[in-house]
Amino acid sequence: MFDLFAQACAAHPAHPALVSGTLRLSYAELGQRVLHCAAQLEQAPGALVAFQLARAEAVVLMLACLRAGKTFLPIDAGTAPAVRDQMLGSVGCDTLVEQLDLDSGTPSLRPLAPTSVSTPAAFDGVMSLMFTSGSTGRPKAVMVRAAAVRNLLHAPDFFALRPDDVFATYSPLSFDASTFEIFTPLLNGNTLVVLDKNDVLAGRTLAAAVRAEGISVMWLTAGLFQAMVVGGQCAGLASLRTLLVGGDKVDWHAARRFLTLAPHVALYNGYGPTENTVFTTVARLDAALLDGAPGVVPIGRPVRGVQCVLRNDAGELLAGPASGRLLVGGAGLAAGYVGEAGTEAFLAHPEAVGGRFYDTGDQVRRDSAGTCYFLGRQDAQVKLNGHRVDLNGIEQRCIQAGLAPRVLALYHAALGGLVLVCADGGADRVTPCNALVEGVLSAWERPKRIVYVAEWALTANGKTDTGTLRVRAEALLAAPADAAAGPLPDPLLELAEGLLGVRIHDRRARLFALGFDSVSMLGLQAGLNARFGVDLDLLDIYEAATLAGIEDMLRDRCCI
Repeated sequence: MFDLFAQACAAHPAHPALVSGTLRLSYAELGQRVLHCAAQLEQAPGALVAFQLARAEAVVLMLACLRAGKTFLPIDAGTAPAVRDQMLGSVGCDTLVEQLDLDSGTPSLRPLAPTSVSTPAAFDGVMSLMFTSGSTGRPKAVMVRAAAVRNLLHAPDFFALRPDDVFATYSPLSFDASTFEIFTPLLNGNTLVVLDKNDVLAGRTLAAAVRAEGISVMWLTAGLFQAMVVGGQCAGLASLRTLLVGGDKVDWHAARRFLTLAPHVALYNGYGPTENTVFTTVARLDAALLDGAPGVVPIGRPVRGVQCVLRNDAGELLAGPASGRLLVGGAGLAAGYVGEAGTEAFLAHPEAVGGRFYDTGDQVRRDSAGTCYFLGRQDAQVKLNGHRVDLNGIEQRCIQAGLAPRVLALYHAALGGLVLVCADGGADRVTPCNALVEGVLSAWERPKRIVYVAEWALTANGKTDTGTLRVRAEALLAAPADAAAGPLPDPLLELAEGLLGVRIHDRRARLFALGFDSVSMLGLQAGLNARFGVDLDLLDIYEAATLAGIEDMLRDRCCI
């Protein structure tokens, strides 16, 4: 696949390739750094290179890995140490890069303790490894094929790419949406602009960046898209030419409202598991389509080279309009999971293009025109901040770490995240911001709340009674709060509790410890501005850090 980038360098040597703050590299300049980095990587043992780098440096390294014939493994800064060590060991990684000189392209190669040296044959044709949660409680490394990325992103067929398009990138590098953000422009001779996630979250900052850099194409998670539209933070998005959203069910009302506010923006809903390379189906959304089926947002039709079939509970493949479990195959399919020759997820099947299907675990409806609609999942996986997470895996890791003898992980819609129900550990109780939790759960997996039950409910068969424990957890979450450290202004208290769906115990607790995340912070910003008549940026709220800090800030501005 490196040949496509090399062709872009040869065809457009002076064209801007990578922009990150004050750094501006043409294709010729980026290509020089990539070739230098690749020469260094060729000396590294094994076929696999892991990295924890800032985004601009990571772009150089990933392209260099393509040139050097190495498979790369991105690891996010928020990854728990225990998870990172397990990831590196499970794939036999021998080299880790944590620094790279952007002026020259020179990486600092850190040898890892030898496990099983990765051989080129083990990763033949594999561009990258993307970890996704597995039912065993251990993350699985998906082997993303270079040919699958090439099929999807070189001269893509699922949206109209123009030569002057400028792409933004900000998604976590371990999240496969970053593959779309980074490789679509660089394989097609377009410009890539690096944005800080906080800049994306701040409406005015994003709008300024879109204007200054001429950004025309962006991708957003469904949750962030909804929060920005509802919070009135979509001025920057309205200046785009193309916006793709996905990673979870897209809210119909948010999509419809956005199309009214930004009628000139081409809006797409992209669906797909990591095991089938970023996008499996894509739908172009417009007002007429959404108005024709109120409340329903399609996930679209298969992208080029991808095969989608539906299967019923009896294992039969369904033709025509139908609802069933979605199996995918064809050009986008991953090579499998590292270290697993065959699994229930990757199924050999005579009707599959290439001989295999991937069982997505998703229930999908297909209409007479071949358009697909997502109905739900049939397993214990949920989407958290754009990451697919297995609840069983979270439970097992928490138990193994000693959080509690028994743990049940539940997705709580009102909180917009996880609640951990734990068997009461007495004096050893921990909170969501406890170091023990942070040591075994990655940043996007950390719970909004942890509740403790004195008696663990079991079914007649001796299994965990999830329904009863969920009811008990809801009762504990709704229980009256202890006396707060000080009075909160009623409108501020109502706003914060309404966004989190819980009673607030301490106004001095940090916002993230209370359960706020990047999405609900947008709601807090919009609510504060509306209720108190101020004009706060997200940076103001981050600096205030607590509800008490927000109260002081509002008082200083004579709002309360």
